[in-house]
Amino acid sequence: MSTFKNINKSSTLIEKNVVSYKHTFTTASVGIQSIKIVSGSISQSYWDSLNVMFYTSGSSVYGNETKLEFDNFAYKDRKQHLNKYHGYPSSSIITIGQKFYGERIKSGSFKYTDLNASNSPILKDDGFGNLFPVNNTVSHSTNSPSSSDNFVGNIFYEHGIAIITETSSYSHTPSTATITLVGMSTTAGINHFFLTGSNLSTSIKFISTGSTETDTSTIKFFGSGSSTAATAILAANKVNSVFGGLHITASTSASVLKLSNDANSLTNRRPTTTLANLPPISGSGGFSTGSGFSGGAAAVNYSDFGTNFTLDIESQDTKYTQEYEVTLKPNEFNHTMNYSARMPIGTFETLNDLTASILNNEYLAAEFTSSDWQPYITRIHLYQDGDYDTPVITANLVKPIRKSDKIPLTFKIKLDI
Repeated sequence: MSTFKNINKSSTLIEKNVVSYKHTFTTASVGIQSIKIVSGSISQSYWDSLNVMFYTSGSSVYGNETKLEFDNFAYKDRKQHLNKYHGYPSSSIITIGQKFYGERIKSGSFKYTDLNASNSPILKDDGFGNLFPVNNTVSHSTNSPSSSDNFVGNIFYEHGIAIITETSSYSHTPSTATITLVGMSTTAGINHFFLTGSNLSTSIKFISTGSTETDTSTIKFFGSGSSTAATAILAANKVNSVFGGLHITASTSASVLKLSNDANSLTNRRPTTTLANLPPISGSGGFSTGSGFSGGAAAVNYSDFGTNFTLDIESQDTKYTQEYEVTLKPNEFNHTMNYSARMPIGTFETLNDLTASILNNEYLAAEFTSSDWQPYITRIHLYQDGDYDTPVITANLVKPIRKSDKIPLTFKIKLDI
């Protein structure tokens, strides 16, 4: 009977497997930290450190900084865009403890959901180290949501660091107002309306042609047309020329002057006013106005992100598995090691006597000696060479396996290392 057998080392394999695990965090989760920085003002040391480690290695601003991301060889020509870190010094840093992200954050698994805004803005990574908004209503580029013009930050997978670097807006719903022009009169002072000025502090007064008012520093004029509709067109043109689309744009339909706090006329993708609705419009005489601008939603700005959010990622680790192969030939391991299968000798009155009687007999009981009887394997021990008392690995089989004396039987033992 063979009790021990050498392992064929040529059959031993070591496998490498990359595994991932999903995590969901909130702002209050242990291991998650959110830091607001403004270059030259708040947390300058953080800004400097990130600049040295990830952006320009401490040098001054580059033109269009990019670096290659080699996560996937098939896409090695895709780039991580880094230029906005300098153009928008207001940033939010989100750090994740290595305990949670392992070797790295899995590319394409980052999902940030901001909870302060009612529309719950979402940012995701593109798999190449760039953060992009999802379902945003304001965009630098209409070519593609993932255009390099539209990215709002970076993620550094191996370090568990995400940086939101963009002072523009995720969303903005313009407020609107209408002014209906009725019978026009050129009598001074009775046909006019007010709109808030481009600095949101000065009211500019629009009056009809023929007015005797002379305060030209704050008063703008539009001409009175041959009809109410024609006058409305002249009014719309004047509104456009005065405000230049910074806050208010105008269009006409018949004699109705339609005004809007235009969400698409932006400076660096951010409305020049963050108000939900502009102040009321006033008018008299040939003008019919409502309460003023309404129906708008204030801009949601990326620079405000990072104070209340949920975060979903997948951690990524490399696991190594060592596989041992054990083959039992038909003539090997055909005897049981179970002492209870031995036949007791003599008589006994106590359990100790029975145990001693069984241990002293090397022969099996009659029911285990038939020609078709074979033992069952329930466990495999692996020993270090030279030490056959204490196994270094024990493999417990899910269920007993009957040993064959006709064909070889091979077991494969896998061990995470």
